[in-house]
Amino acid sequence: MIRKGIYCVCIITMLASCNKTDKKDSEKQPAINPKEMKQIGTVSEYYQSYNVEMVEVIGGGFWKPYKDMKALPTAQSVSTYNVSEKNPDLYQELKPIDLTNKRLVNMAKGLGPAYVRVSGTWANSIYFQDNDLPPAPAPKGFANVVTQKQWKGVVDFVKNLDNKLITSFAVSNGVRDKNGVWTPVEAQKLLDYTKSLGGKIDAAELFNEPTMPTAGGDINPKYDANNFAADVRVFNKWAKDSVPNMLTVGPSSVGEGSPTVTLQGVGMTILPTEALLSAKPEAKFDVFSYHFYGAASIRMMQSGPFTIKAKDALTEAWLFKTDTVETFYAGMRDKFMPGKPIWITETAQAAAGGDPYSATYLDSFRYYTNTDL
Repeated sequence: MIRKGIYCVCIITMLASCNKTDKKDSEKQPAINPKEMKQIGTVSEYYQSYNVEMVEVIGGGFWKPYKDMKALPTAQSVSTYNVSEKNPDLYQELKPIDLTNKRLVNMAKGLGPAYVRVSGTWANSIYFQDNDLPPAPAPKGFANVVTQKQWKGVVDFVKNLDNKLITSFAVSNGVRDKNGVWTPVEAQKLLDYTKSLGGKIDAAELFNEPTMPTAGGDINPKYDANNFAADVRVFNKWAKDSVPNMLTVGPSSVGEGSPTVTLQGVGMTILPTEALLSAKPEAKFDVFSYHFYGAASIRMMQSGPFTIKAKDALTEAWLFKTDTVETFYAGMRDKFMPGKPIWITETAQAAAGGDPYSATYLDSFRYYTNTDL
């Protein structure tokens, strides 16, 4: 696990030196003494963090495991992706996760201290049922429900591990005023209940992936950059007044920056980050955030530039894709929020639940650390 020291070590050279060599070759190998290495920088102890999807907390239709699929869907493409679709070929019912499970808690301790982000597409249209009754159907303007008991599980999990909580709030039609502008009605309920449990929301993204605004449920299909700017203005004022110690994080963009493929190129509509941050009043956050998925899983696409096969998992083009996208979003940060930290708040091997090899050792090489301090 990466902690506070970063040392100038070429991992590839070290691995190569482990290959079998004859005596003559081995005598030429440079000696590496870690005690003589110079520390070149530090990272936060929260540098390596993780997500718990909102759908895992509340339960619901989620990506069907490959072992439960009789066959891959035919003629399925990313252009037909809709998270609210009830497609039995792609989704199956997921039970709420037990965040008190001892094995889970013990393993999570090994990842701490960390920011625990509880968000995802399902959070965009989440209704907080502020009572101790069993879950009721989502009210009009929402698609999902989180209960007091479920949210208490989140707060207790974070507190017991001495971690920090990141979330995002409902942005669907159920929280909007007559002019279609976001209101903090649901965010305030969630904040008040979190405080009542002795917890806190340390950081929050208003909107999970506003570059794909309609993917998460009941929201105006004509949502645009001007709507986003108006929403963020209200969000920032509410955050400053109601929870001044909470970091505001955004824009939480996804789907841009790759020179080899764009989501527009495979049929999805993208609201560009440039547009989101150019609209007036300009959206500003304490932290610039983005998401990165280098491919779509074979549940959605079996071929094309937005896929990745196991045989290509160690290619330079694949492994450095994340750097290319980071460079793009760092440019957006430098243009609109210079000097702000930049966080990648959601990532995985492939969108739509990952490919079969994502749970194997082969995928571990994708984990890449940019040490350009």
